[in-house]
Amino acid sequence: MAIKCPAKNWDFVRRVTAENLAAGDYVLCDLGYGPADDRFIKNARRLLDENPKMGIVDAQHAIVIRKGVVDKWVSSDGKSYSLQHAASMGFKGYTVERWPELECKALNVH
Repeated sequence: MAIKCPAKNWDFVRRVTAENLAAGDYVLCDLGYGPADDRFIKNARRLLDENPKMGIVDAQHAIVIRKGVVDKWVSSDGKSYSLQHAASMGFKGYTVERWPELECKALNVH
């Protein structure tokens, strides 16, 4: 699903919208990217299951987010929201971990 966001606060809007629309844990990719293969979801699920206090799995061009952790969002500075999202997770005792093994690929979208 693609989310059209305003120029200001775009990253905040896409994260809050995705959180509200998701039925469970979810993947949020950069525009034009997607999981490289089926192992991405399986490995991301394993990481979240094995690490119950991991809130975000940070992969290049995508993040995997544990649904329902953030109930109070830190204010946006109007630009990237990565640090603020991590802080919102941290307030609830959750971590953000970088996992470069989760690979994304550029999509051929015309």
